[in-house]
Amino acid sequence: MNMSHEEIKKWIADNLVDREEGRKITEQTPVAFTQATQKKVIIPFFHIGEGRTKKSLYLKSELEIYAKNKRKRIPMGNHNHKDIQNWMYDNLIGRETARQITGQSNNAFQQSLDTGKIQPFITVGTRKNSLYHWAVYLKSEIGEYAQAKGKKNGRRKVVTPVMGYDVTLYKIPEKLKDKHIDDDMLFDIAYGDNNEHYSLVETSFSTNSQKAVDFAELFDLFLTNDDYFKVYKMSDYYEAKSRMEKMSFDEEFSKRVKHFLNVIEQELNKGEIIFFCCG
Repeated sequence: MNMSHEEIKKWIADNLVDREEGRKITEQTPVAFTQATQKKVIIPFFHIGEGRTKKSLYLKSELEIYAKNKRKRIPMGNHNHKDIQNWMYDNLIGRETARQITGQSNNAFQQSLDTGKIQPFITVGTRKNSLYHWAVYLKSEIGEYAQAKGKKNGRRKVVTPVMGYDVTLYKIPEKLKDKHIDDDMLFDIAYGDNNEHYSLVETSFSTNSQKAVDFAELFDLFLTNDDYFKVYKMSDYYEAKSRMEKMSFDEEFSKRVKHFLNVIEQELNKGEIIFFCCG
């Protein structure tokens, strides 16, 4: 592909949009947009990460066509820019992969960003410190930085990223308890700017883990790399407790499960409305 990095950056800025801008074009709610991506009616042009860390960019021209023909259910994804799409997948990485290549902690990686030692290739979104503001890095530049850092330190640590599922238990804010609860509300709580204030407990599993299967069966959940929400009631708690008596876990996993059950019981007894977010 005969394009300079600056030309690629300009093409991305002119032609690709993130999830927030994408659903504005299609005039859909967050859940409706997610459902369209799950059914592959809307297909990302480029994505990084997995599960709740997954970030996607969409071809603006395709979304504009979809917005005019939603009722016809025209499948998307017939991208006409395979050369630049392939280049992006070959050369661009997300923050977590970049951090793992450099072998840094989150704080150390952030310090490298703050001091300008590491710079994003592109930054998406304008709302800083939110779900919709994220960066993509040039793999070769991160590799060069890691190599230079390794020579300086006499060693280099490289960690292979682990693919998997994230599970978080949230509570609904007091001001929203009297509102109609639907997936749009739960999505906004789980992915909003203040989501850490409503997070109660979280865990994660690798994709092929038997523990992920056991956890899903115990709590009657659907583990997925897309978004799945379930409001959890006291009846669900008692059913999970009953299932646990019939299942066998190792000590570490048993502690993890009991911690979730204890938090669920405490929050429900306090009158909180709680829900699982799986992604």
